[in-house]
Amino acid sequence: MTVQKSLLDNYLKKYGRPTLKEISLMTGINATRVFRVLNGAKLKLDEYLIFKNLVNDLSAAKMEEDFLNLIQGLHDQQMKKEIFQFAERVVRKEKLKFNQFKSNIKKGA
Repeated sequence: MTVQKSLLDNYLKKYGRPTLKEISLMTGINATRVFRVLNGAKLKLDEYLIFKNLVNDLSAAKMEEDFLNLIQGLHDQQMKKEIFQFAERVVRKEKLKFNQFKSNIKKGA
């Protein structure tokens, strides 16, 4: 299995087999281009990075869920509060980096 096929399979599995239009809206890639890519056309580097980032972002959501479950088990309320505040700062910082990444790709396209 090629890296591209594996990436697209992971994307489709994780996002519940979205429609071409939904993929287009989520990625910013033209629906016709999405159709071609899903049917074997080679991904361009910027397209590959968009899909890779979306797959990793969902994995990050799973890690966040696991992290929150772990924190729920803590009994020290002050420690819980500090950990939640720290986690919120990390999430904000990562979202800013991701938004910068997306805008840089759009500028380069």
